[in-house]
Amino acid sequence: MATFYIAPDGDDDNDGSEASPWLNLEHAINNSGSSDTILVGAGTTIQTQGFDNISMNNRTIKSASGSRLGTTIDFDGNLFSRFRSESGATISDLTIIKTNVDSINRGTFNGYDGQINDCKFADCITSRSDSSAAARVGFICNGNGTSVNRCIFENIVGSSSNGDACGLFAIRGDGSYQMDFNNCLIYGDGTAPANTDVPDFIFTLRADNNTTSAIMNVKNCIVYYPNGLRQVYAQNGYEYIQNSPDKDLQLNTKTSCLFNVDYTGSEAGVITTDPLFVDALNGDFRLRPASPCIGTGSLT
Repeated sequence: MATFYIAPDGDDDNDGSEASPWLNLEHAINNSGSSDTILVGAGTTIQTQGFDNISMNNRTIKSASGSRLGTTIDFDGNLFSRFRSESGATISDLTIIKTNVDSINRGTFNGYDGQINDCKFADCITSRSDSSAAARVGFICNGNGTSVNRCIFENIVGSSSNGDACGLFAIRGDGSYQMDFNNCLIYGDGTAPANTDVPDFIFTLRADNNTTSAIMNVKNCIVYYPNGLRQVYAQNGYEYIQNSPDKDLQLNTKTSCLFNVDYTGSEAGVITTDPLFVDALNGDFRLRPASPCIGTGSLT
């Protein structure tokens, strides 16, 4: 297991050491091995090299400082950026902005079977321009064992040219899937760039003929769309089931706050009133003393 570095002043002709870091994450992944660690230096590392469908198997990518504050990877809005991992990976303590995916059956994290911890994602686009098949577009989608913890998702948008729904977090496909979201904030101010839209659905489960099960566990999360009504679930209430109504689809929203979204469930502990952030529109997501969310989370 080795450790490599990328940094704002890096160069891909360097050796990837702390004293001589690389610049592009794609270069770092392609030149590291399974179980290696890639550390990101302080500042904003603007990516000049795009990638698509890159495998992160067992790698760890995280801030060198141990905090996402002051450590940003900027994909500059025009680059294909899709991460996948079939055998585990970890991304932690980073701010990642302006990823842009426009491709069939994909998401920014598609088939990502790993952990995403203590990160912030902002101003990202997940779109689909191919209209030949039903969409499975999601910022994080089709994970089996995906665990997302203490993350912020701010103004993530998407589009689908054939009119199918885009889900921010989606499961659609063959096999068995489970995705867990714990202590996360999902926020949108209701605006989106041209030719995109805020997500049609926040959590989407859609079964194909060969799906055996699809489970999303959402615990201690806040979904907040003050200026645009979004649906928590896809069609038919809890689940959007295509072709296979007998499949095991579960969406569990334990002790979460779902504000200004079309929530039709009746699970215990779900709050649907304003969480009372200090100043959400200016990025201050601290809770006011009178917030209904304080003291209501679950440890189990």
